[in-house]
Order: sequence, then structure tokens, then C-alpha cells
Amino acid sequence: RYTKRFEDFRYYRVTPELRYGFSNQRFNGRLNLRYYYNPHRFASIGFVGGRFIEQLNQDSPLQPIDNSIYTLFLEKNYLKIYEKLYIRFRHSIELANGLYFTGNLEWAQRNPLNNTTDYSFRDRSEREFTPNFPDNQEIDDTSFEQHQVSLVNLKLRWQPGQKYIRRPYRKFITKTEYPSVWVELRAAIPDVFGSDLNFQHLSGGVRHDFNFGLVGSGIIMAESGGFVSKDSLSFVDFKHFNGNRTIFGHFEIGNFQLLDYYQYSTAKPYFQGHYEHHFNGFIFNKIPFLRRARIQAVSSINFLHTDSLESYWELGIGIEHIFKILRVDFLNSWAEGSHQRNGIRLGIGF
Repeated sequence: RYTKRFEDFRYYRVTPELRYGFSNQRFNGRLNLRYYYNPHRFASIGFVGGRFIEQLNQDSPLQPIDNSIYTLFLEKNYLKIYEKLYIRFRHSIELANGLYFTGNLEWAQRNPLNNTTDYSFRDRSEREFTPNFPDNQEIDDTSFEQHQVSLVNLKLRWQPGQKYIRRPYRKFITKTEYPSVWVELRAAIPDVFGSDLNFQHLSGGVRHDFNFGLVGSGIIMAESGGFVSKDSLSFVDFKHFNGNRTIFGHFEIGNFQLLDYYQYSTAKPYFQGHYEHHFNGFIFNKIPFLRRARIQAVSSINFLHTDSLESYWELGIGIEHIFKILRVDFLNSWAEGSHQRNGIRLGIGF
């Protein structure tokens, strides 16, 4: 990565990426260019293009290193990927104080991938690698043929009451007392540059950070959406949720910790809600022999509703700031009122 910064806080960044598959003997690469041209308005333009490997969920909820560990040691390949030849243009800007716009235009050719190796450190007769086409509750077959798509993605986010400090070359956001809301349109335009797909997906959500004083702080996020039309779409374009089946927790708000990655992906209306509460020193500071360790308690609730899953809940309680950086959560999940699974998640929590 190369970054060039200027005295007025403008900068541009060039990020080339190259990867090679030793089993399929194939090079893939892409180039990412980004220019931050107006620090007062958080404005940037960007371009990325090339041929690369992508997860079916564009949010990439599973880190490749986590999947490598599970593949090599446990013979479990959770990562589901495809090859994409694409070019994308991006622009983001603060239109007015607290009103942010992000737009993307993308053309892509999507190529399905098959496993080319089943190597693991230890072969388990009761397990075998699963294909790159995962099981799903709504459709029997999630595989797709090679196709092309022209995509438009437009997002508006409003942070009412946003307070800021303005300097000669920069703008600093301080705080706000109100939740932020957003609306997003994702659409495939048919017959443009050979596009084979045609759909429009609309979603919206809200997020707010709470401060409860001595009791701690919390973060809440809720999102709902669905397809306005779906004349033709692939499983890649379903609404996917950020699940997790590994012991490695990714504790950003909006993530599930026990949910399957693609089992409940949907082409129908959905709702998801998340709340996380950090007790800070409210609990452990009252216990003398734990006060000096400066560990803190944390709890979480995650909820999902889709057409094929009426109710899915996760409840978690954990400890963070162990040795200042570690976090451990103990979680349980319920689907349709029945206990589904439990688990421990380890991660970083400053």
C-alpha cells in the first residue's frame, strides 16, 4: 500500500493486491485507487478493478485465516467463494452537516468456483469438504452459472444534531445525542454492458450509541429490507447475514456470533436487531480482588426474522479488557423457540 499525504490533509492511496492458488495454479489480482479530495466534507472518489476471489457475502464475515485454521486442523471449510472479474467506481461525500452520501457503480463477471483440493492435516472419515454452494432454507440449489451484472448502490445516512469542530483544513465530529438513520438502494440494471440480472433491493436502518453513566454504555442497531422487484438474481445477490461458526469472535455491532453463514440468507423481507451493553466498571469494580485487573463485563442480544425463520435469538455475556485487549463471550441461540446451540467466542476488545 502506498499513501501520499498533502499539507492540507488531502491524500491518495494506491493498494495493489495479488494472490496465487497453489492448487488451481491461478493468479488473481486487483488494484484499488482512492483519492480523499475534501477533508471538510469527508469526500473521496475511488476505483477498484481486476480479477479476484470474493465471498458470497460481500461483507466478508469470515476471515480467510480463520477458515484456514478450521480447514487444516478440523476439516471444516466454512468459506464460500467465487471469482469476480470487475470494475467499480465509488464516490462518497457529506452533502450537508450530518448528511452523508455513498454511491457505487460496478460491472462484474461472476465465475463459480469448485474445490480443487481436500487437503487437511488429519483426515476425518466422518467429514468431507463442502462445496462452494451452501445449504439454504429458501432455495434447494444455491449454485449459479457464469453471468454478468451491472450494479448500482446508493446510500444516504443522516446523523441529526451532529456537532463538530472546524479547522482550516479539517472537520472533526465530536458527538450527537440522536440516532443515525440510513436508507440504501441496491439494483442490477438489465441489458447494460451485457448484464444478465434485474432486481432492486431497498433497505433502511437506525443506529444509536447510549451513555448510561455509571451503569455503562450501549450500542443499538436495527435494519429491515427486502426486494422491490427480483425478475432475475443469483444467490450472490440474496441478503446475507454476518454469521459465525468459528471460535473467533468478531464483535462489531451487526454481527451474529452463532448463526450459520448462509442458511438463512433471503430474497424476501427481513428484520435484524442488535444491542450490546458495556458495563465498564459497574460490576467488577465492586469486587475487591478483581478491581485491580480492570476487566469489564459485556452483554449482547441479536435477533433475526425472515420468511423462513420466524425468530432467531442470540444472548451473550462476556468479559472484556482481559490483559487490556482480550474478550471472551459465552453465548446461546434459539431458533423458532427451540434451543439451537451454544458456544464461546474469543476476540479483541479494547
